[in-house]
Amino acid sequence: MKSREVALDSKDCWEFLRVEMEEIVPTSAPSRICFERTPTWGAMGQRIEVTATVIDDVLVLDTDRTLTGQDGAAYQSSDAASADRTFPGLLAARVFEADDAVAAMFVASNAVVVRREGGWNDGCVAATTGILSDFFLFYSDSAD
Repeated sequence: MKSREVALDSKDCWEFLRVEMEEIVPTSAPSRICFERTPTWGAMGQRIEVTATVIDDVLVLDTDRTLTGQDGAAYQSSDAASADRTFPGLLAARVFEADDAVAAMFVASNAVVVRREGGWNDGCVAATTGILSDFFLFYSDSAD
């Protein structure tokens, strides 16, 4: 792997990083910044931990991230979700797009409630949980 060391002052640092950012990873050096070239950065963002519970036609998803403030957001259709450009609206739009049987969705704080016509099977639970789990990943890792 090819390495190079670059001494930077604060004025040059941002321009250098803007140009080189997609291919560099910082390593340690006492008075200089040392970068090693790598093929990818990997995933950008954080995966959300999700616990799923099914009760009849309702899927309750509990997360380790807050998705809204104290006010919740309810969506009865894909059109309503797509019209809302907030995080809950974007999440609901993805869920409605992925599953035509989803009838309603409610997002409040760290909980998501999804009603699906015809109930839930393991595949549908996994797909919906996956959408939520990957919601804060902006660039996926090529190894995933």
